[in-house]
Parts: sequence; C-alpha cells; structure tokens
Amino acid sequence: MRSDSHSAGRFVRRITGSRGPRASVLAAVACSLTLAGAGCGASDGADEQTSTGSGATATAAEDVSSRTLKIPETIGGASAILMAVAREEGFFEREGLDVEMIKVGDKDDGMLFLAGRIDMSFGAPIDVALSRAEGVDITVVSPLFNQMTSIYARAGEDATIASLRGTKHGQIGAGSTTSRQLQVLMKEDPGVDYLTHFEQVYSDPQVLPTLLDREQVDSIALFPTLDVPLLAKPDEYSVVYGPMTKIWEETAGQPLMLSGVTVRDEMLEKEPATAAALVQVFKSANEFIAANAEEVVARYGPDLGLRTAADQAELVKLIADGPLYDSDMGPERVRSELRFLEDAVATGVLEELPDGVLYCAEQPDSPACQIVGG
Repeated sequence: MRSDSHSAGRFVRRITGSRGPRASVLAAVACSLTLAGAGCGASDGADEQTSTGSGATATAAEDVSSRTLKIPETIGGASAILMAVAREEGFFEREGLDVEMIKVGDKDDGMLFLAGRIDMSFGAPIDVALSRAEGVDITVVSPLFNQMTSIYARAGEDATIASLRGTKHGQIGAGSTTSRQLQVLMKEDPGVDYLTHFEQVYSDPQVLPTLLDREQVDSIALFPTLDVPLLAKPDEYSVVYGPMTKIWEETAGQPLMLSGVTVRDEMLEKEPATAAALVQVFKSANEFIAANAEEVVARYGPDLGLRTAADQAELVKLIADGPLYDSDMGPERVRSELRFLEDAVATGVLEELPDGVLYCAEQPDSPACQIVGG
C-alpha cells in the first residue's frame, strides 16, 4: 500500500480481460498500509489519463467478477517492477480480470484503499492487524515481497548495534511497517528498543543515503530497492543489521513478509474467485521475475535510477538470494507469520492479535490459498 518513491501525479490505465496479443479509520494506518511501509509523504496528483490495453487469453473460472477492479500501480521500487510485469506480460488478462491501473503516490495507496476507491493494496500482516483492531475489515491473502530491509553505516567504522547506541539513526517514520517490524526483531535480538536505542531522525527514504554520506546520521534503515546503490559499494557502506528476513529465518525458519495482496473481507466473502485470480496474477508475476531477473532488471531498473551495471547486478542478486519477490503461503509460512504477530503482541508493538489477519490461516483450503500453498 506504500510505494517506494513520490508521485508526480496519478493516472488510470485500463486493462481489459478480452482475448488479444500478449504484451511483453486512521491516517496512521493508511500511511503504513504501503509496500515496505515507507509511510506518508508523497505529493497528491491531479492529472489522470486513460488508455485501453489489449488483453491476453483469460484462463480464470467463469465466476470471476466482470466488474472493473481498481488496482494501485505505485511509482518506484519493488512494487513498480511487479506491477509493470503483471501488466506488460498480460497476467491480468490471462486471469480474466478487467482492471484499471491507478498510478498512486506513497500516501495515496493506503488512503484510497481504506476509502474504498481501489480494490487491493500492499499490506504487511502487522499493519493489517492494527487496521482490524480499529474495525477495518481487510485481510492479507498472500505474500508479495519479503522484508529485505537492512541497517547501514559508513564502512570502516566497525559499527555494531551496540556501538551505535545514542547515535543518530535515519528512518522513514515510527509508524511505518519497517519500523514496527524492527521493534519486534530487535527487542528479541540484540535485545534493544529500536525506537529508543538511537536518536531517531525521520526523513524521506530517498534522502536517507544522502544524510548518511554527509554524516548527518550515523546509520540508516533502508529497504529494497533503494538500498541497491549502497550494496553495490561495499567499500563505502556496511550492513550493520539485516536483511530482516534473514534474521527472522534464523528464528522461525521462514522469510518475513514485507507486504502482500491485501483485500477487503467483502471481496473474500462475495467474490472469492476474483480474489483467487488476483493472487494468481501476482504469483505468476513473481515467478516471471524470478525466472527472468536479468531481463526484468535491465528493462525496468533504469526507471528506478539503477542505471549502472553494478547496481543492476545487485538487484538481480537481491531478487535471487532474498528472494525479494515471494508468493509462498504454505502452512509453515502461515505459522511463521502468526508467530511474528504474537511476538509483536509480546513486545508491545500490537495490543492484541485480531482474528482474520491472514486469510490462509482462517481458510487454508480456499482457492486463493491453494494457489500459494506451497
């Protein structure tokens, strides 16, 4: 529900499910309901333009909704690549979905979703739990991305989490997905309170590397794909903590979800085949990215500012080694994500764990969960 960069505007792209050639409630909660939890800060856009795309062969069940779904297309970052692949490779059409791709900025995504103006968003279970506790009936149906955020410092300083106590630390906001997840992880290991261990400096994610370069902060928490230029320069930057999903894997044996396909309960109740078709779209897109990482990065990397061979190589590695894109929602993954939420309650990040946060925990035999059930 969050994108990784700002929006200069918002437009609508119409994609129909017809046969054709394949083209190669709370503001704080809304801020966090965004991919990678970048929080708010995007400019609102006013421009809209509509275009009609040709479709690929639809293979979804006949009871997929014929209505036009409004799908957010965020600008920048991992979500931008995912949406571009889903659109350009014809995966919406293949599942018989008629969609409007609505390009949105950081804060637009969560706000539009909670206002009922778009039909899905990108949400982490920890944020969906907060929403459900406030009476907002939304559910994570399947994962999309693993939480590959790391904490970086300048190389040569031999920094550790312990040595950085009391120093200035840059992050995107205390109410973001990443901040909440870091609170849970770091409370357990290395046993510190993420928010009080550092002197927190909040900034736009694109600005954080500059703050580190200028020594205005001593460390930063930065998520993919914005951290790729740092990974490509190991002589200038070092990873002090992370990637977060690898830390969680050491505890639970499963990756940690950054965000997933998030829809309203009403869709799950009244249009389960449509929800399943959405899940299949993004599973297909994730699989395509994994199988064609170099081609995908070469095509879409420059749009993210990743123009050098070194930067693009790091993103290809991130896609493969994370993996960054991940749709698995088998029983072990469900238990792992529920365990993380229980830890969030135990550490005080969540007051309670509402029912229904993870659809596949409640309905493991549903069509959508069978698709990503591992």
